Amino acid sequence: MCIVMETCALSLQIELLQHQLELQESNYKYAVELQKDYDLLRRMRESIKELKDTLESLLQKDKEMEIEL
Repeated sequence: MCIVMETCALSLQIELLQHQLELQESNYKYAVELQKDYDLLRRMRESIKELKDTLESLLQKDKEMEIEL
């Protein structure tokens, strides 16, 4: 009877470890996707800043050209 209970307990521990591993894998995949999203957001912000700078520069040049005329 004792061996059966130990076997049952070990079986449950193995099952629990398998579930924990699945959860960790899922968390890792989520973290990787989150990092990708963060990197994309950062690049988009940088691009927007560059576009704003370019627009401001073009507007300034346009004003300068108007003054010269």
